[in-house]
Amino acid sequence: MRRRQWKYALALSAGDALFGLVPILQKLTYSCGGSGPLSVVWSSVFALLPLAILAKMQRVSLRVDRKTLGKLAILSIGATGTALLLYSSYSYIPVGMATTLHFVYPALITLGLGIFFHQRFTKRNFAALGLTLLGVVFMGASVELTANLTGMLLALISSVFWAFYIVYMDKSGLNSIPTTVVTFYSSLANIPVLGLFCALNGSLKLYTAAWAWGVIVLVAILHRILAYALFQIGMRRISAFEAGILSTVEPASALVFGVLILHEQLHPMQLLGLLGIAASIIVNLPSNKIGAE
Repeated sequence: MRRRQWKYALALSAGDALFGLVPILQKLTYSCGGSGPLSVVWSSVFALLPLAILAKMQRVSLRVDRKTLGKLAILSIGATGTALLLYSSYSYIPVGMATTLHFVYPALITLGLGIFFHQRFTKRNFAALGLTLLGVVFMGASVELTANLTGMLLALISSVFWAFYIVYMDKSGLNSIPTTVVTFYSSLANIPVLGLFCALNGSLKLYTAAWAWGVIVLVAILHRILAYALFQIGMRRISAFEAGILSTVEPASALVFGVLILHEQLHPMQLLGLLGIAASIIVNLPSNKIGAE
């Protein structure tokens, strides 16, 4: 990664840190009838108007041609599919186990780039990937291992969808269009898909406390607007492989925010996981580019 790319790496990492904060904030609303999918629905609803206003202030048109609209629809499959599958897995297996299985996606990105785009990787790249996977495994080592095949498959398939999202963002050229446009259409896609999911399982409802709505508005700002914007800005100069490595900041930040906000206990193995992820990022950053020593 060249030095001038570091600011993009920091932007992407900051976005991922906010992604890690979101489940912690969502969890606060569970006592008021909330759930992960429901929070995505309502936060997406609340994000649309601010995104439209932001686009107006930036003099960015939300109108896109058919080709770009098609690409945005395909990209939304990755983001919405990830949320649907990952949150569904929580009903079958512990969240920590689901997160661990979901974060095999850096390996899937590497595999996909190698098979479909004939991308070559260095020993340093593979070392970073190995440390990443090891770190995620350590962070999930303290969870109760409830071997439910349905939940495990849902979490694993969610990793395929997010790997697709990152690679498609990198290869489709969507990382070059305004972030407001991408986030607007991504939020728009969430509402009918996850709304229908919540309606079918009986979880589509209004929150019973005013403060819970305040949390959802905060999630809309931090997640739907700021986190996705930072992530896409980073993707303008960061390769899909590097994005996969840097994205492991997300479970690390979730762990830290869980301790700070929810007063969750930090397991020694999770501490080792944090160190493993930090090491993977340090190993990967000095490289000039993917496939070059």
